[in-house]
Amino acid sequence: MSGTVDQRFAPPEAHVQDIAPVDTVQLAGRLIRLGAAVIDGLIAYGLVWLLIFRASRQCLHDSIADTKVIKL
Repeated sequence: MSGTVDQRFAPPEAHVQDIAPVDTVQLAGRLIRLGAAVIDGLIAYGLVWLLIFRASRQCLHDSIADTKVIKL
């Protein structure tokens, strides 16, 4: 066995400096992020609704597999 210490988990020794000043970046607040998540959810729900509840009651996977939907 060698006498060297494993350095895989040691912190980096190089100095890292940010290129852009912190003042130029403004992160979105909690309310804006919540609103974006709600809008994304509504869009996804609307697309699913359009794919499932069509006039033929045939979903997208039924169209791809060329199957028919029948009422029992």
